[in-house]
Amino acid sequence: AAIRVKPNFSDAYCNLASTYKDAGQLEDAICCYRKALTLRPDFLEAFANLYHSLNFICDWKTRDEDFAKLRIIIKKQVEKSGINDPLPSVQPFHALVYPLNLSEMRKISEKYAQRAANSMALLGIIPFRHQPPNPNREKSRIHVGYVSSDLGNHPLSHLMQSVFGFHDKNRFQVTCYALSQNDN
Repeated sequence: AAIRVKPNFSDAYCNLASTYKDAGQLEDAICCYRKALTLRPDFLEAFANLYHSLNFICDWKTRDEDFAKLRIIIKKQVEKSGINDPLPSVQPFHALVYPLNLSEMRKISEKYAQRAANSMALLGIIPFRHQPPNPNREKSRIHVGYVSSDLGNHPLSHLMQSVFGFHDKNRFQVTCYALSQNDN
């Protein structure tokens, strides 16, 4: 409806593309992201999501040059320190499948974590405080939790399957938290 009323509304095309992407209609998503970028070439969110969608369908024709551009965008975004600055265009979990170094991934994650902490503070929710490890407990295991909306029948879930089993069961307790419904 927004596109019918305002055909040059780049945000509407980006939102429609994200809906298509979430529905698994990547070709339609890519078409809408490209349209959003035609209307607004500096639309960072649309560019990052186009890059992500192209990677999902293994369209790597412009991958290297697109990633070089995306890396510059990310660098500028994580260097901003204002509380109201937009989040990086690449989400932390998406960053795992990009050729970023650990420092770049961490900076992206820290920005998202800070936004979450700020949101919690606005709601008056007390920040979580973890207990320091008890040095008197010899055999305590570290509890690692994986949280994702992609733990069902999803490519990322298939890629991560073996990772969960790599933890030393004597040292780690692993729990997966699904943010989506069961696929069955």
